[in-house]
Amino acid sequence: MLCVIKNNDEFRADWTEIHALIDSDKTDKLATKIGQIIQMSSSPASMIATEITRFTASLISEYLSKKGDEQLGLLCLSLIREEDYRYGERKFNGAQDLTGNMTVDYSLFSYAAHQ
Repeated sequence: MLCVIKNNDEFRADWTEIHALIDSDKTDKLATKIGQIIQMSSSPASMIATEITRFTASLISEYLSKKGDEQLGLLCLSLIREEDYRYGERKFNGAQDLTGNMTVDYSLFSYAAHQ
């Protein structure tokens, strides 16, 4: 997840307030969603990671909107090598973020460990 934020304060100091947004209703919904994913999928890891990312992004967005700061962009993408860039490289130009405010160009590469 790449979250681009225009923030007027020190963001690290704000994590206590973000943590306060996590109530049992929100975490219960997340747990239910994860349970459904586990039941529906034989390989749920990436889908669960996506749900947790969305949950985290929604908390940050909720917090920033209450503060008056602006979330300029949010890009969610999977970076699981085995599923998303099996041959060690992935390039993309003009990836649209979820807000529609920005596009991102990126290039990923990795090397497999020799055994």
